[in-house]
Amino acid sequence: LKGKDPENYQRKPATKLLAVVHKVIEEHITVNPSSPAFRHGKSLGSGKNKDWSRVKFGAGRYRLFFRYSEKEKV
Repeated sequence: LKGKDPENYQRKPATKLLAVVHKVIEEHITVNPSSPAFRHGKSLGSGKNKDWSRVKFGAGRYRLFFRYSEKEKV
């Protein structure tokens, strides 16, 4: 986006969303990826999806799913 519109790219919704995603990753997930706050319970179904974690942001409008395992280094 910066290459297409170097003067106004910071005002674009896509740029703002990318900044929020980066902030969520750096300030919330990397601090404690195994936090119970990131567990989604059975909302994705039971069984095979329990390895995934979720963080909500943007007033619950957006969700970022990620995997974390101390054993498997994922």
